[in-house]
Amino acid sequence: MPVQIRTALRDDKVTVGVQGSLDLSLASAVLNRVFGAESSPREVILDLGAVDTVFESGLAALLVLKRRATQAGRRLQVVNCSRDVATRCRDLGIGAVC
Repeated sequence: MPVQIRTALRDDKVTVGVQGSLDLSLASAVLNRVFGAESSPREVILDLGAVDTVFESGLAALLVLKRRATQAGRRLQVVNCSRDVATRCRDLGIGAVC
């Protein structure tokens, strides 16, 4: 299933809900949707509750998102993920509250 993204902006936070497979297409889709906006929020919350499959390329995508957020002075937080994804996120230095 291709990745589907929904966003909800509130105050200075955007929640990005991801549905489908967590793969490299995630980074491109989120970068375009969130970081491409002129008034990007200070905090990005990535909700992985509807993710059905996690690929290694998806973890690489999370690392790309983390680096881009840091470069832009923003915070990335991953929520509602599996225990395995949470552990791997922490190993990569990505904030995960799952």
